Amino acid sequence: MIEPLSVSQVIELVHEELEWIECKQSWWAPDGIGKYVSALSNAAAIHDEPFGYLVWGINDAGNLVGTSVDHRCQVGNQPFEHWLKSRITPNGVDVRFAKSSEGHPVLAMSVGAAAMAPTRFDGIAYVRVGTATPKLHDHPDLESRLIQKLAHKTSEDDLAARDLSDDEVLDLIDGDSALKLLNAAETLSSAAILDRLAAERIIVADATGRWSVTTGNALLFARSLGAVSDQLARKAPRLIFYQEDSRTQSKGEITGVKGYGPG
Repeated sequence: MIEPLSVSQVIELVHEELEWIECKQSWWAPDGIGKYVSALSNAAAIHDEPFGYLVWGINDAGNLVGTSVDHRCQVGNQPFEHWLKSRITPNGVDVRFAKSSEGHPVLAMSVGAAAMAPTRFDGIAYVRVGTATPKLHDHPDLESRLIQKLAHKTSEDDLAARDLSDDEVLDLIDGDSALKLLNAAETLSSAAILDRLAAERIIVADATGRWSVTTGNALLFARSLGAVSDQLARKAPRLIFYQEDSRTQSKGEITGVKGYGPG
């Protein structure tokens, strides 16, 4: 399962003006936060990011100043997180809070990207346009892009691994075998292999310059499916030997380790 970026990793991106990240200093408005959940979730899906983020402790100039905001509060007689999640649809949108107390205290809320349908707060879908959070239906172009993304999304499009260095992604993905399947006969340097894998969208660079690999490409080109995740290991190719003249009684099997391409 892909985990959200750490608080420190999100802080590194706040100057990038990304529509799936928003920063506040000490602003706190439950209804407004609910709108951000919807807007950031939908923006993350549009931009092919697994999460969107709302970060407290950053001022308007983008400086780290810290915050006194605490999400462990009440709205009426309900804990804030329970109140918030009960008003978000579809059910199951991944909303988490993480805090960093190193130096200036920072609070980050991560929101899973929209998956099956646009994410809504109180029945209304929002989106990000620059730093604004308008209603999605007021921007038909973005609504169309989001619907197309969701319509073509499959489980193989989900990220199996992310935040990988050059060495880590080459340890995970059998680049030589992948390039042979793409008819790249010449021997390439590690840097050239990375460039070719990226050009073929087998690996994808994220906003931090690190690498991500989708489930589909991991299934094809992983050196070891088990090294990616237990879930992919269960999808490893299997060769089953049956008793003579029987297709119901097996006498043994071999389970593969590599992905289906180099395996």
